[in-house]
Amino acid sequence: MYQVLTAVDYLHERGICHRDIKAENFLISKKGDLSSIKLISFKNATQNGAEDNLYSGMSKRIGTLYYIAPEVIIGDYGLQCDMWSVGVLAYILLSGKLPMKGKNDHQTINLIKSGFKAQTHFNTAPWDRISDHAKDFVEQLLNINVQERLTAKKALDHLWIIEARQHNFKIRKQLLVPNSSVIYGTVCDLIDAEQQL
Repeated sequence: MYQVLTAVDYLHERGICHRDIKAENFLISKKGDLSSIKLISFKNATQNGAEDNLYSGMSKRIGTLYYIAPEVIIGDYGLQCDMWSVGVLAYILLSGKLPMKGKNDHQTINLIKSGFKAQTHFNTAPWDRISDHAKDFVEQLLNINVQERLTAKKALDHLWIIEARQHNFKIRKQLLVPNSSVIYGTVCDLIDAEQQL
């Protein structure tokens, strides 16, 4: 997630909105090495002006349905729509499930427009085994209020990201070599599963 956020922050600092953040749009540079993932697929990206134009300026409905932000459906959005998509991605990576999926596209759109409800989602497995900091991270990204939603910069400073990076650094230091084959397999399984949706 740290690498995802640094990529999005880089774009947002330059006033660029990706508009299609999803698992399929990240590549791993070397098999088994998650230390260098790359954001790809800029066909939907657009220059939205300065970084302070977070909340509005675009109206075209674009992106992948399950990752699309409520304000994109409404038709008035800015850079912060990418952060909703980052929240969906985090939710999927933590739980292996989509946060909002209806029986059809119309139901899914209605679920997205009604917003994320933490009390409903976090009371089921596997969330009972996931840290409160991770839940808070997801909840702050899937905030229907774009002005309260974490920006990429604020997400990078979230306690869950900081603690995860410190923990990862300690583990890598103990092992002396990166060993991410288990995580790599899990991420690939999630991407494969999502492509089948």
